[in-house]
Amino acid sequence: MNEGVALHEIIYNSKGEAIDYVVTDINNSYKTLVGLCEEDVIGRKASDIYSTVKPPYLDIYSRVASAGVSEKFKTYYKPLKKHFSISVVSPDKNSFATVFEDISSRIEYERKLHKSEEKYRNIINNLQDGFIRIDTVGKIVMVSPSTAMMHGYSSSKTMQGVEVKTLFSDSTQLSGIIHLLNKNGEVKNLESTLIKLDGESFYASLNCQYHLNEHGQKRASTCLSRISQNKNKLKQI
Repeated sequence: MNEGVALHEIIYNSKGEAIDYVVTDINNSYKTLVGLCEEDVIGRKASDIYSTVKPPYLDIYSRVASAGVSEKFKTYYKPLKKHFSISVVSPDKNSFATVFEDISSRIEYERKLHKSEEKYRNIINNLQDGFIRIDTVGKIVMVSPSTAMMHGYSSSKTMQGVEVKTLFSDSTQLSGIIHLLNKNGEVKNLESTLIKLDGESFYASLNCQYHLNEHGQKRASTCLSRISQNKNKLKQI
């Protein structure tokens, strides 16, 4: 078991107010996560163990011990410089148990991912060429403003959730792209006929590939360059 577990009893003053809590038992993972053993904590008050005037999270723990309703929360515990996810339950009146895990690595990963996505989104928002990302059911989950403009939408936000098949003048074009993606893993410089919101068509060169998101789910990303002007020039020649 990787989660730390600790049992506690609430200490009340003469007015019936929760003022502290005592640790009554811990598991081996507690020692690993917190760095304290049985001799350091069992039978001792939390304010003494953690050297604080007010015991950590006393409001939450006393509420659970009193009402018997479990709670779960995430927190950053500064003395250990760690992020924790803590579940609190009350096995008996005026007592509570905490089950907690160190989620510091996950929080750091999410922070870096968010920073990377923000940087990525800024790049996409400033692209002259178009960019579209779709989910496993063919709906748009990310789109650049330039793509929205090409297709006659007022903003990239109004395109999110739109089925990508509606952007093609002929649905068989999309089927062909999916076939090539599944076969080769990418599509390069494929000329296609796309349509705007008002039904007007235009030509674009598409480059597509699959990638996995942070949950391991497959997504398809497409970069498109509008080439209507080139087509018009060819017609004139």
